[in-house]
Amino acid sequence: MFRSSLTASTFLSLVPIFIIPFSIFLHKEHVSIRAVAGAVIAVFGISLLMV
Repeated sequence: MFRSSLTASTFLSLVPIFIIPFSIFLHKEHVSIRAVAGAVIAVFGISLLMV
């Protein structure tokens, strides 16, 4: 019925991964490699907490 806080934090850390493509294609913004790397590192860090 309820999800653990680790599962919730994993889904919340995926938000930048989903926002980056929308900002590129819809708003025609330039997204730096640093921003993409930061989003990937955030997801990787949260997934490490689940182990």
